[in-house]
Amino acid sequence: KFKTFVKQGYMSGGAGYVLSKEALMRFVKSGLEEGACHAEESIPEDIGMGQCMDKLEVEAVDTRDSLGRGRFFPLGPERLVPPGQLNDTYWYKNYVFYPTQLGLECCSNRAISFHRVTVAQIYAMEYFIYHLRPFGLEKGIDPFKGGREKKKTHKIKTQL
Repeated sequence: KFKTFVKQGYMSGGAGYVLSKEALMRFVKSGLEEGACHAEESIPEDIGMGQCMDKLEVEAVDTRDSLGRGRFFPLGPERLVPPGQLNDTYWYKNYVFYPTQLGLECCSNRAISFHRVTVAQIYAMEYFIYHLRPFGLEKGIDPFKGGREKKKTHKIKTQL
């Protein structure tokens, strides 16, 4: 959520929008069909959408997690997670509505979207998330159950 241009703030368009059914109905009926909102080429799309939602009395809600970490980002994770990527004068720090952290605490563990992510980055993320099994990670441990799954053992009879 950005704090500039719209009193209640507005959502960055690059990260995408989530609208309730009611908000979508207001946007289509009042905003588009009845002409309450119009696209202007001189205004960036996300600012125009924010102004329209404000005019239609659609509240721009806080989408952060319970720890105050963001879920929608106008930048890719490579700009937010590694230390030292954004200096104090970078536009993001002046636009962001809520206090924000950079580094590993920047983003919710339940982040929803990042803008400006390349196809190559998406493939790399898929590999790291769904395919990579780091050396030393033991098969049979279920991290969601908090420990080792019981394996069936077979006794071997030996004769001496």
